[in-house]
Amino acid sequence: MSSGIQYRSVLQWIFGFGASVFLVVASQACRSAVPLTLPAPPTQSPVGELGVAQLVPLESSSDELFAFAQEHASSKGYRFGSGADVMLRNKIMLATQNMMSLPASQRKATTAEAKKNIARFIDEMIAASKEIPGYSTRNPGVIGEETFTKAASQLCPLWPICR
Repeated sequence: MSSGIQYRSVLQWIFGFGASVFLVVASQACRSAVPLTLPAPPTQSPVGELGVAQLVPLESSSDELFAFAQEHASSKGYRFGSGADVMLRNKIMLATQNMMSLPASQRKATTAEAKKNIARFIDEMIAASKEIPGYSTRNPGVIGEETFTKAASQLCPLWPICR
């Protein structure tokens, strides 16, 4: 029953150690299966000491930058509309992914630059809310998709909002 062992090794390689996975394979498939050659399974789990995967720093960093953006808008008396909220979160998540690929020594300065540029972008969104005819009346205290688009047209290629 060597093919059962091969499948178990494949699953360990895919899912890491400690995964409880049951695989039912028809006997005909087992007999005709061609053995796979895969790298050895990892010797350690990809999950950290506290049981948290590696994406936590990415999520924490993007949450931190988005919280900064919300605080900046709020300090000026504004909040994000649902469309701008999603658009800005997506842009910040992409930027954070890029930042996490940098050496740790560069991340602090890059995060500071990101915050400065996010504040500048939000200020431009606020200005756009006053410039777009009827926007402030229709959306008092809200900066939304229209203001996001106008600010982007004025400031891009401003990182981290624009690529």
